[in-house]
Parts: sequence; C-alpha cells; structure tokens
Amino acid sequence: MNDGLIAVIWIGHGVYMKEITTSGNESRNSGLHWGINFASLIFGGILLLGIFYKTGKAEMSLEVIRYIFGGLSVFTILSNILFALLPDHSSRSVTKRDSFSKTMGKTMRMFTDIKMHLLATGFMFMGLSLSLYITIYPSCLSFSKSVIGFGNEIIAYYAFITAASQIFGGCLISFLSKRIHNFGYMPTMLIALPLYLVAILGIWFAFPKNANLEPTNDVTYLSPSLSLWLIIGTLICIGDSFWNTLRTAVLTKMYDRESSSQASAISKFFQSLTTCASFFYSSILDLHIQMIILTISLIVASICFAIAWKIHSREIENDQKKNISISIVC
Repeated sequence: MNDGLIAVIWIGHGVYMKEITTSGNESRNSGLHWGINFASLIFGGILLLGIFYKTGKAEMSLEVIRYIFGGLSVFTILSNILFALLPDHSSRSVTKRDSFSKTMGKTMRMFTDIKMHLLATGFMFMGLSLSLYITIYPSCLSFSKSVIGFGNEIIAYYAFITAASQIFGGCLISFLSKRIHNFGYMPTMLIALPLYLVAILGIWFAFPKNANLEPTNDVTYLSPSLSLWLIIGTLICIGDSFWNTLRTAVLTKMYDRESSSQASAISKFFQSLTTCASFFYSSILDLHIQMIILTISLIVASICFAIAWKIHSREIENDQKKNISISIVC
C-alpha cells in the first residue's frame, strides 16, 4: 500500500512538472526538482549522527524510532498541505477531463509506442539502480563495516554522501542545460554511463562477493577504507541523479501535456517492476552476479535511449520541414 501511494505521488510530480515547464526548460527544471528532493536526506544524516553521539551507541531504541516516525508523519502531512496549495496550471477544465476508460485507452496505446519501448529499458535500469543505492550498497556497508572499524554510523555518512551527490547531480544538469543546448539529454546519459561503470568496478573490487548477504571479513582486491566506499557511493548517486533527471526531462520533451500522466505512470511501472524483482533476488544472488546484471542493463538502456532520442530528433526535423513547406505554399 505504501509503495502504491508513493507511485501516485511521483506520477503527480511528473504531471505537475509538465504543466509548469515551458519549452527549452525541461532539463533545468528537472535537475532543480531532483536536487531539492534530496535536501531532506542531509537532515536525516545529521539526525542519525546526533542520535548516535548522544546515546553513545550505534543503534536506536524503540522509543527513538517512534519519535522519528512521528516526525515523518508530521512532515508528510505538511508536505501534502503545501502540495495542495500549489497553483493550478492545468489548461483543462473539469468538463474536458477524460473518463477512466479513455485514460486507460491512452495508456494502452502508449505501450505500443516504439519510443516508449526503448525508454522502458532505461526505466527498468533505474529500478535496479534504485535498489542498488537504497538496499544493496547500504547492506554491503553494514555487513563490512567491522573491517574498517566503524559501526552503524557509517550509514549516516552514506546518507550525507547520497544527499550531496544527488543534489550536485541535479544542480549541475540544471546549470549546464541553460548554457549547453540539449545538455540534459544525450550528454547527460553519456556522462552517467562511465560514472556507473567505474562505480560497479569499484564495488566489485572493494567488497567481498558475499558482502550483500552476510557479515564478512573476506579479503578484497582493493584495500577497504571509508573514503573509498564513500567515493563509490558518490559515483552511484550522481549517476542515479543524472538518469532520474533525464527521465523527467525526456518525458516532458517527448510527450505532450495530455499524455504526461500516462507517460509518468508507465515509467514508474517499469521502474517498480525491476526494483521489486531486485528485492527478491538480492537476498539470493551474490554481489558479483548482481553487478553483472546491472552492467548489462546499463549498457542496453544507454543504447536504447540513444535510439529513442534519434527517433525523436528525426520527428522534430520532419515536423519543421512540413511547417516550412506549408509556409512556402501559403
């Protein structure tokens, strides 16, 4: 139920981003949105460190956990109130809104779109990436922390790195998109590709192959250290930030306002599909096999995105040629 509600929230975010974004600002707005989204994680990291420092233990009592979830409930209510107060930029009136059956028909037709087929590989890779940085990699840190003499406070440090990396990635794309034409599309994907590959190699060499399954002190190819682990986490999160910013920008660019909700819903469907699958097999497959799966999906997603962007660029060129021909005839 919780995951379903989260999906609804993210679809709402995607639709609203489409409504408030003017042509040419897709990457900038998407980058800002993604960066701001992770600012709260810095607060979470500070809170964890404060708890560990005050209690003198790298663990939380049941009472502290209740306080944390109480605070989360309050912030959830406040955020929904603020979201409800946002200005309505929708151009459709109540009488023009589609029925449920018509909306489902649009969604089914979008499933037949060749560009959506290609983009779906990227959405599925994003699901694996999400699982990597919120479950698999933290598990590796937690199960291997004794090797470098740290306790659970290492998770607080990772929270800082995650927030800083996601914010940096989103703000960087937003900044460069205003200065480099179409930077938020192919260039962003091409930068994310080597970042992920280096991070995957880092995980392969810096952690034992069973580090995601159980506490381990096995020997690794690289000498383990906190700085190395956090650098790997930084690369993962910057790459994830690039792909998530890319997803929002591309859906806003390729599909019109009438199709924005369907496009966002489909993207979350494919992402959730692979995230769910990863949650199941991550407790069975060792770390090296999972890195192989991630590498293959990354390469396939990158190639498919390049093809989808090429198709979209040709469609724009053909539309421009038609408009020029019509204007000449007139």
